[in-house]
Amino acid sequence: MLWQGRPAAWSVTRHALHMHLIAAYFALLAGWRFVWLWQAGAPFPEIIMSSATILAVGVACLLLIALMGRLISRTSLYTITTKRFVMRYGIALPVTVQVPFTVITSADVRTYSDGSADIAFAVSGENPLNHYHLWPHVRAWRLAKAQPMMRCLGDAETAVRVLRLALQASAGQSKSDVAPALVTATPTAKSQQREAPATTGAPAVDGIFAPNHATPAAA
Repeated sequence: MLWQGRPAAWSVTRHALHMHLIAAYFALLAGWRFVWLWQAGAPFPEIIMSSATILAVGVACLLLIALMGRLISRTSLYTITTKRFVMRYGIALPVTVQVPFTVITSADVRTYSDGSADIAFAVSGENPLNHYHLWPHVRAWRLAKAQPMMRCLGDAETAVRVLRLALQASAGQSKSDVAPALVTATPTAKSQQREAPATTGAPAVDGIFAPNHATPAAA
């Protein structure tokens, strides 16, 4: 085992569960209700109670999202070994997915302004995993061929460095033979781009990227 880490709960609630968007929705809904009742000539106590009810429901939803983010963080574990990436997740039913380096063709790093980052893996060969079975540990909108992802890492720089060296060793290349860019940074409107050069992908092996319900073992 070379590295282990978990998603950061605060980053999961924002970037995976979109807590800030849901908070904005309920705020707008409460504001619209206030203005509508005011224009309708409703009594002021009724306006306050109606708007406060919507805000109370919104707060309850945000608390549930925060709890969900914490549970996702506590029940998820990412492991990098000398031969594979292992992902264990599941709140009710733990599942382990193993991704050998031999099927990884690229890894994209997406950093956020808060310092957290996602690392998504593109794989070759047959991919029996379903996008929805991997959520939230999967790259968004890659429905046809799911890309497993280390989600919302608080210490992504260490993970990228270890992953790059492990992929180099797996491909049998020295640092002097490093070619650009197996691990690349994907810029977003709210992120800062970071580039991490690594090796080119190793030869693909079909049919060995599949879920494994056993606990992950270090290679």
